[in-house]
Amino acid sequence: MSLARYAPRALGRLGLVATLCFSGCFPGAAAHAADFTVKDGILLLTGAIENDEWNRFRDTLDHTAPGEVKLVVLSSPGGSINSAGEMGRIIRAHRLATLVDGTHGICLSACTIVFAGGVQRIYLNPPGDGGVAASHNIRGLGFHQGHTGTFVDSYSVGGPSMMVKFFFNEFGVPGAADLVDMAPPDKIYMLSGREALARGIATRLR
Repeated sequence: MSLARYAPRALGRLGLVATLCFSGCFPGAAAHAADFTVKDGILLLTGAIENDEWNRFRDTLDHTAPGEVKLVVLSSPGGSINSAGEMGRIIRAHRLATLVDGTHGICLSACTIVFAGGVQRIYLNPPGDGGVAASHNIRGLGFHQGHTGTFVDSYSVGGPSMMVKFFFNEFGVPGAADLVDMAPPDKIYMLSGREALARGIATRLR
């Protein structure tokens, strides 16, 4: 849906230069399964995170030279909480950085767990204002309550949301756990750059 060109200054501290294309969509809309592309030291993850995607993600890294990948760029509407958590663990184990571009991509719902796995977490072009957003104006990082796949479910027991919070706390990003309940499952709490830094969700803005 969008084409983004990452200038050298955007990834300068990581020593990476790339031209990448990625797409995203709102939860509930049609979404293709995750795709992984490696180029110039960057692993690009696009599409929905399905139950077994973490195995493909691990295999993608295993088939690259040690230390080749430095950064994971994310553009995903979310998906499986468990699969996202395993991806986050793999990213942390490999000491990789993560990046979300608020102009050209989205990282919503379970995707934010993957973002939290980064040892450095770069929020590129974040929106100036956050808050609960409708599907037509979502940008960047977006949070909502966990769900089992149907928005008519009761979330009073908070099972899926507790799983999301568990992974955020495991990765040492408790400020993200606080955002899970900011929006119901059919809406998104859009995160501004200022709040992302203040809560320790992003370690750097660009």
